[in-house]
Amino acid sequence: MLPSPAFAFRSLAVRMMSSLEGRFPVSVTGVILDGGRIVLLRNGRGEWRLPGGRLEAGESPEECVAREVLEELGLSVEVGPLLDARVYESLPRRRVLVLAYGCFAGKIDGMAHSAEHTAVGSFEVDGMGGDLPPARGVRAGGGGSDDA
Repeated sequence: MLPSPAFAFRSLAVRMMSSLEGRFPVSVTGVILDGGRIVLLRNGRGEWRLPGGRLEAGESPEECVAREVLEELGLSVEVGPLLDARVYESLPRRRVLVLAYGCFAGKIDGMAHSAEHTAVGSFEVDGMGGDLPPARGVRAGGGGSDDA
């Protein structure tokens, strides 16, 4: 019997992290959709980013994204499938392995952002041209509604 696609993606992510350990830091992000809108946080540089952060020792990617979303938005989420895995150049010569997971949240009204962010917003997915953060930062004033 063949493994399920979700198991195969999870196994691939774990193998990628193991083989890249020491070469790239690993960041895990959560894609939270609300209708046709995506939830993003604005950082201190004015860039809108997916919620997420660095994978801690002994933590699975799914545990990481659930922890980060709770810390950054105050939301408990059910972590879904791995949506994307890519090596991202955050600064010249600084590369990070970024894993993006779909996340399911119940009610997202009244989200709050953590002190490390300046705002939370929801943005029309259609207006982003298919290039969602962290692949591309969305500058402040880029078509979203702050403090969704």
